[in-house]
Amino acid sequence: MSRRLVRALSSKTDGPPFNIHNHIKLCALDVICDERQFYSDVILETGLKWGFTQNDMAVLSKDIYLAGTDATSTTMASCLAFLAMFPEHQKKVYDELFEIFGDSDRDPTLDDLKKMVYLEMCLKEALRHCAPAAITRRLSSDIQIENYHFPKGAMLYFAFYFTHKNPMWWKRPEDFYPDHFSKEAVAKRPKGVFMPFSAGPRGCPGQTFAWLSMKTITSRLIRSYEFHTNMEFEKSRYHVLLVPQIKEGYFVSITNRSNKAHK
Repeated sequence: MSRRLVRALSSKTDGPPFNIHNHIKLCALDVICDERQFYSDVILETGLKWGFTQNDMAVLSKDIYLAGTDATSTTMASCLAFLAMFPEHQKKVYDELFEIFGDSDRDPTLDDLKKMVYLEMCLKEALRHCAPAAITRRLSSDIQIENYHFPKGAMLYFAFYFTHKNPMWWKRPEDFYPDHFSKEAVAKRPKGVFMPFSAGPRGCPGQTFAWLSMKTITSRLIRSYEFHTNMEFEKSRYHVLLVPQIKEGYFVSITNRSNKAHK
């Protein structure tokens, strides 16, 4: 699917800026609607086998189509736009990919994906800015946390936005700063500070798939094209749909890397 996206964008090279989000969203939809079997077919097959209700299967379908396309495509579009805004980070990602692939055009293996450390840092930093702002959970039992009592049935609102932007845990909370996710920085923070996929038994069941697909697609695009933009990070304004998105869109221009020597 990532190769198909590269081919689709080939007509955009050396052209005017375009909204990369639209193209990536279509690619993300292609990934979950595989030619061999739709994800909905898997849900129906499994649901009938395990006795799921229609509502159970509807919720699972909604989750994969919303989280599996909107959230991941916004993260990738944000990451590419941010890398276009900050060429020094884009160069570090490309250098890392060149170390892994050289001049080869082969698809990444699982081992290759594990080596994309700096790309993952950039994706996580983009996700810190565009993760779901909050989630709700209904308590199945009474809970006591220090002096606070939460009764069974209460609806709790977990505002990830505030933990993801809290200066107590982030050196530069309002900036695009991939070093927030260096091993050293991560070791200094509590686990619950960064929860873009929620956590625990009710956490997102597709987060492993999300990371694999985001790294596969984003790495293929950066190996193929150099991204540019006139957008400025500090001037970007967001509105919240499923996840925060830049109001103006993710307008970038691209140039082909194939005729450029690696430096």
